Amino acid sequence: MEYLKKVETVEDITEELSKVIQEENEVERRILFNLTGSLDYYDISSNGEAVKASAIEYNEVSANLRLLGENVNKTTKCMSSISDEMKTCSEDAVRASEQIKHFNILKNHAEKSLELVTAMIDLNRSVAGIEHSLESEEYEKATDYILKYRKAILTGDINTKDASIMERSTDTLIKALTEQLTISISNKKTTQVFRYCHLLDSLGEGCLALSKLVPYLLSPLMEDYQKDYQLLAHQRSSHNIGMLVGNTLGGMFKKAVELIESLEEQTTQCFTTERYAFCYLCHSLFSFCDHQSNLILTHYDTVRDLKTVIANAKRVLQQYVLNESGVENAELASLNQILNEITLFLQHNESFTRFFAGKMGDSWSLCEEIKKDGQPAVAPHTTVPQEMAAVMAAIKQKKLLPAGNKLQSFTILQSLNHSYTTLEEVFSLYSLNRSIFNTQPDAVCHTTSLPEEAFYLFDLIISRAIGQGNIRNICTVISIIKGCIDQYLHSFMLSVIRGRKTLDVASIPSSLSKEQVSTVFIFNDLSLCINYTKTLGSRILDSVADAFPQTPSAIRKSCNDMTSASVGLFTNSYDFVMRRLKETVVVPMCQKMEKSLMAGDFAVKNDVKAEQQADDLIEVVMVILKTTLEPYEALLLPSTVTQLLNEVAGVFGSRLESAMVKVKYTQQGVLQLDKVIRALCNELINQGGSEIRTNFSKANHLIAILSCDDLSSAMSLSLSEKEEMSKEQVQNVMKLRVDLSH
Repeated sequence: MEYLKKVETVEDITEELSKVIQEENEVERRILFNLTGSLDYYDISSNGEAVKASAIEYNEVSANLRLLGENVNKTTKCMSSISDEMKTCSEDAVRASEQIKHFNILKNHAEKSLELVTAMIDLNRSVAGIEHSLESEEYEKATDYILKYRKAILTGDINTKDASIMERSTDTLIKALTEQLTISISNKKTTQVFRYCHLLDSLGEGCLALSKLVPYLLSPLMEDYQKDYQLLAHQRSSHNIGMLVGNTLGGMFKKAVELIESLEEQTTQCFTTERYAFCYLCHSLFSFCDHQSNLILTHYDTVRDLKTVIANAKRVLQQYVLNESGVENAELASLNQILNEITLFLQHNESFTRFFAGKMGDSWSLCEEIKKDGQPAVAPHTTVPQEMAAVMAAIKQKKLLPAGNKLQSFTILQSLNHSYTTLEEVFSLYSLNRSIFNTQPDAVCHTTSLPEEAFYLFDLIISRAIGQGNIRNICTVISIIKGCIDQYLHSFMLSVIRGRKTLDVASIPSSLSKEQVSTVFIFNDLSLCINYTKTLGSRILDSVADAFPQTPSAIRKSCNDMTSASVGLFTNSYDFVMRRLKETVVVPMCQKMEKSLMAGDFAVKNDVKAEQQADDLIEVVMVILKTTLEPYEALLLPSTVTQLLNEVAGVFGSRLESAMVKVKYTQQGVLQLDKVIRALCNELINQGGSEIRTNFSKANHLIAILSCDDLSSAMSLSLSEKEEMSKEQVQNVMKLRVDLSH
């Protein structure tokens, strides 16, 4: 609108129109210049040098872009050409790959054809070759014919006639190898035996070879056993029967282990098709030894007549306990030998079983690691015995040894285990009661003979059980130990403590009564028994950890239960005796000491008199202390003496604290009392007390407050000490000072 207001006349319109036309011309020239870059359209006068320079630069950039575009077009054409060439090469490569694949197929077919032709040639020659090999005893070559034929079957079809010929040839070879194996076994030519077994195994007749090889390998062991058992069978007396049975059983197991160790490598190398051959050999040898072990142990049980031994032992034990004579009983003492014999047998059996289980487990794992060659299993030409087939099937399922209840020795082993635990309990009760009846105090050690003998017995019987490797027997023996402690050992100690029984302490010099001396010795025994029980529990678990790969939870639980229960019994009785000593000895003594000490004049103002009175009080208190405690200190163990002195300090410190606030003091009297208490503390510490100053801390705190000359000092002292007292309490204590103005 502003623009139109200036146009008023024709001249104005003409002038403005000419300006518009001129501006349009300039715009047109600029557009043409920008499009063409030609300087003919550039108006220098109207734009100046700077604009011209920019225009020139713009033209150069445009020229470069046009040149770049031409280069891009050329590159695109080159890339298109290369792409066409690559496509052509790819097509050639695909055609070449197809041709190579075709040639490879032709090669495989040619190889299969060659194998088939070779197999056919071998097949045509097999009958004559096998017959010739049999005549020349070249069994390896004949076997090789069969294996080549079986391999050739996988490459193509064989006509029925050829298959029939090869089947007859295979049967002929297997029969010949079996006959030669039998002859070699008869002649005891072990090298030839393994040779023919290897050939039979290569033909898939590993079980047939094993059925003849295993009895042959076990025959020397069987012959030795028959000789040993004949000697054992003539032994009808129980005298030395344990030694004979142990030697026979141990000798058989030792020979079996040596035999299996010597045959492992040879058997593994011989049987490459039937990989579980060594496992079967181990199983057969173990079963043989188990059968013979059953006969040997049954003979032992018959000769020993363990049922009668158990019945008589129980009857004699009952009479022995009732008589309380303490005299050695030969019949009950002989149980130790029988228990050692049974333990030896069970230990032999457990070690032998663990060895074979480990040996078969390792062999089975090795068989599983061997990679199969991918060839299908060849059905044997002979029938495998049903029992052998069942054993091999179980082995392949990792059921390596017969289950416990399937063993021939299962019944006799169960019987021996029962006899062992029953006789062990009888022997333990006899030995422990004999030790109880013959308990003797030791004047040097201040303990009786009972703890040492009892825990030696416990070590003996638990070592026997752990040596057998039977978890149930170990738990049973731990239970026997727990019962012995509860019903006999601790009960006897408790009867002495309560005065129902006394020890023979006539040879022990002491001013105490017979009952008191007996109690002191049992008190020491209780302290020993607590330590012995803890040590026994740890030793059991350590021994079990050595005997088993991992400590069975049942044993750990039984051991922990026994330890905690027994330690609890001994600790309760120990605390009971300590409480009774405190009530009957410590408290009356502390009452006398308190009465004698508080009878002194602590309000004395004369220094010399206070010093003399302090010495007199110390002498009186020390006489009471020594007269009362010396007889006990002479008999108690050092650790028990320490606990007793701590009790004295606790009781007397508490009574002294109460008595001190009932007496008047001067500065000299406070020093006098402090001297007496310090002397008493030093004496108790020198005798072995460990918590003396702690028990006298409150009394010493009161003395420290009484030593202050004003209330502010006493309050400052009270706040700085652990025994913090209120201001009112401090004031009441300070009022006891008669030499201060309040």
